[in-house]
Amino acid sequence: MKIVFFLVLLVLFVTLKLMTDKNKKTSESNKARMTLKALAVRYKREIGEIRTKEKIAEFFNQFGLSHHWKSFQPEIRKEVHIELSPNTALELGKSKFGGLPDLPTHIAWFREDNGKPLSFVGQLNLSELSGALGSGSLPEKGMLYFFYSAEQEAWGFDPKDSDKFKVFYAPDGTELVKKSGPDDLENYHNYLPCGLTFSEAYSLPNWERAFATHRFTDFEKEVYMLVEYPEINHKLFGYSNAVQGEMELECQLVTNGINCGDPSGYSDPRAHALEKGKEDWILLLQVDSDEKTGMMWGDSGRLYFWIRQQDLEQLHFDKAWCILQCY
Repeated sequence: MKIVFFLVLLVLFVTLKLMTDKNKKTSESNKARMTLKALAVRYKREIGEIRTKEKIAEFFNQFGLSHHWKSFQPEIRKEVHIELSPNTALELGKSKFGGLPDLPTHIAWFREDNGKPLSFVGQLNLSELSGALGSGSLPEKGMLYFFYSAEQEAWGFDPKDSDKFKVFYAPDGTELVKKSGPDDLENYHNYLPCGLTFSEAYSLPNWERAFATHRFTDFEKEVYMLVEYPEINHKLFGYSNAVQGEMELECQLVTNGINCGDPSGYSDPRAHALEKGKEDWILLLQVDSDEKTGMMWGDSGRLYFWIRQQDLEQLHFDKAWCILQCY
């Protein structure tokens, strides 16, 4: 009887201990959620969209991340934020998204290998990008053009899709002419013309990047995830506002012939040796879904043009890569 009584007491004690621990964890979890909700409200009121270094520093100092500042400050990247203004009467050679391209007289409309015409995404007059705006290794003058699959048939994981987009550079002094859209390009594959305005901005590493996740506690990571950028964010350089995770390794593997349409690509025997090259890839241009242009990338996604730093410096824009990510 004493043994049975002891066992009953032991079971009751263990049960009570487990219930107490569970309630404690639930209470702590609820407290953390309430704290995060309060911080989110405070963040929107005091910080808002991140665009400047001062805003980033303010966020770290006021939201309990100041002890990480020395590590993160060197990782802040300068970028060029792009604002759009609908405009159907842009002068020849001005920067724009949508509309009709002002191409060199000797260049025909770009097409896929199967003859399908690409859609014109935009053109950048590089003289409009002051060096003070962080234009990186871009030439000071000339025109840079971006085209993409009219039917959005390329997501960026297949090496065979290299013909489904085009990044083209025309040096300064090239004679330009406004090209008419090809007859076999459906009207809904043309986008609305918008003029572009450029301004200096800054961005932080995405919370999913190893650099960030390895430095934060679980709670600090939740705080870091409060960082907001413009909801519609067109830009040059900086960190991508990824929808489905980092893309640098994907660019590196795909451009070296490895299909990344499923996880097997990342376990390819060649992948490990190639992985270090992902650090060479930088974001060249991010184009958001935007009602101003009528652009809708998948389900409210973004189009990302990437290039290796060394290819950018040598103006090898034919070696750029394009990825579409959406929700």
